[in-house]
Amino acid sequence: MLRPGGRTGITDVTAHHDRLPEILTGLSAWVACVADARPTAEYADLITAAGLRVTTVEEHPEALVRTVVQAAARIELLRIYRRAEAERLGLDFDQVKPVFTAVQDAIEAGTLGYVLIVAEKPA
Repeated sequence: MLRPGGRTGITDVTAHHDRLPEILTGLSAWVACVADARPTAEYADLITAAGLRVTTVEEHPEALVRTVVQAAARIELLRIYRRAEAERLGLDFDQVKPVFTAVQDAIEAGTLGYVLIVAEKPA
């Protein structure tokens, strides 16, 4: 609940699903956290429909790039130090790299992004 004049900030991954490569659809989309992502305009519309006024929209794809780089580094550490255990749990390292590559390419193409939307409750 916001009081009149109160503000909130919302951040999330954004996606243009009609432009996603096939590898980032289906189960891979859930793993890559893009299955429920929406274009920025849809998020703004949802916020407006909830009765808030959008005051700021900032695209921050570099934040998503950092997240992907960190996740890839963690997977690489698993491969180096706990490969057998990770594979026993079902992680297929050969399938991970193409997903990370597709995510990075989609970010560069503007298909995936990260947005900050600030909104306020009208007085």
